[in-house]
Amino acid sequence: MDGNMEKLDRVAKDILTAANIDMEALKTLSREELRDLFPGPDHFLRRKCIWDLCHPVEKASCSSSAASIEVSDGKECAATGTSSGGSDSKEEEKGGWTTYRTLTLPSPQYVIYTDTELENVKSYFFQLKRLGRAGECELSKELTCRLIRNTITNMVSAVRALHCEEKQYPSKEDLVAMAKRLVIYYPMLSDKLDIQRPWIEVYKRLQKRIHNVRSPKKSQGGTPARGKRKLKYMDADDTDDSTTSTILLSASPNSSTPSTPEVLTPPSTLPEVHTPSTSTPVKEAAVGHDSRMAQARHYRHLQGMCRKNKQNQDDVSQLLDLEFEGRRQFIDSETLKEADRPGKILEAYSCFKNIDHVLEELRRIVAKDNAHFVKELKERWADYTTKLSFYGVYKKVLKPPVGPPADEQAIDLIISLPVMFPSGYPAPKKMSSPSEALIHVLQPTEAPDVYLRRRPLATPFILVGEEDCFLCAGNAPVASFGRSSLAESVLYIMAYYYAFHMTYPKCVSSVLLFLQTEVLGDAIHERDQTTAFKRAKADWQAFLM
Repeated sequence: MDGNMEKLDRVAKDILTAANIDMEALKTLSREELRDLFPGPDHFLRRKCIWDLCHPVEKASCSSSAASIEVSDGKECAATGTSSGGSDSKEEEKGGWTTYRTLTLPSPQYVIYTDTELENVKSYFFQLKRLGRAGECELSKELTCRLIRNTITNMVSAVRALHCEEKQYPSKEDLVAMAKRLVIYYPMLSDKLDIQRPWIEVYKRLQKRIHNVRSPKKSQGGTPARGKRKLKYMDADDTDDSTTSTILLSASPNSSTPSTPEVLTPPSTLPEVHTPSTSTPVKEAAVGHDSRMAQARHYRHLQGMCRKNKQNQDDVSQLLDLEFEGRRQFIDSETLKEADRPGKILEAYSCFKNIDHVLEELRRIVAKDNAHFVKELKERWADYTTKLSFYGVYKKVLKPPVGPPADEQAIDLIISLPVMFPSGYPAPKKMSSPSEALIHVLQPTEAPDVYLRRRPLATPFILVGEEDCFLCAGNAPVASFGRSSLAESVLYIMAYYYAFHMTYPKCVSSVLLFLQTEVLGDAIHERDQTTAFKRAKADWQAFLM
């Protein structure tokens, strides 16, 4: 054991020894990895001690810019210190005051929360202040809530780590002092209406947030049984439908954490989270985002959010962004059969029953960096719809788009697409035409469940009823939408093909390849282009000329 390791307490040394981490490996750990190694508020001071031990230079540089506040008799006195904050710090010094990142009360010591976005807003504030327009800079609601939330979390952790009590909270004097320091460090938070107490609004937010913090409750033992003891029998079949998962801890050479959890589940439950396979060293080093532990944590948060009756769609979309790598590893794996793929994926990701989330998944796969991809795709498809209508008239498979309602025109267009772009393969058995791979209109005497059971394909398609339409995959409906959205339902089909990673049926392969290359803008390899598709594409380009 290294000499510096002897300065740690027994608990820290036991954890590091069990994780097989020496001093050299300990210096490479980030704050997030250190927090995963020593989780919870009980290890707050232990994490701080390890970090200071591994980064003495950073500690020395931080100590030069730190100052303390001593609170006595309700008064706040700032201690002297030096600051090296660049132009912003010089601007603050011109105002007659200096801001510091630490807040030292009689007990304990708090640290003001900050991040890159908050620092950027602060720099922008001082730029406007030099121009005399400081009032134009305001902190957004999202950043304000993040600042208040993390400030309370840090304060509660510091208090509980100091007193070793789980139900200890910062006092009112601590909140007042922290509110004053936050207004000094972030001047854009000051209340412009209350000149005497510009920190009062921040104090109210801190107090409201601390009232919403839940104290951990110790589990209570079971109530002792009364009366005669009864034997309880359990069948072995009762455990077959269990949805629990087993977490196996195994050392991973690609991660600097002591152990990486791999979630192993039955096929009918949660997906297995794999390590993202990539040849880019930058992604392998991004342990906080691409590691299996982070992917599994994002998936658990996503599952908990999907169980709620009222879901925040923005939060779900953000978690889908974070969990994208692990999800695609699960969906693209060869362990899922083609026929079982829709059911297994929807069981693991029930949020994909929402068409908007599936369209966003299409954006992540095709154009990850284009935030307006879905909007541009719908506009591009509206333009192609007009061209395809005239192309169908040119091919004598459609009547001129005059007279019928918009939904009837959309149905006729989708039905005629396999004729305009033939694949050269017949429809599977029990299907009257290749167009049934894309859309089927229910007859008045036809039951939808009976049709879904006898359908030979498990690929996505549109089932049109008298009032509503259904996007179906496998032998069950996935999502419903109104007949007014039939014009863009082809995009829904393509989105589910991409989200479920399904193979195109041969009878409509030319149509789907045309939509993939022309509408989605997703190029394919030359060897994947069939002869029928090349011929159909040449006819289409000749028509456009």
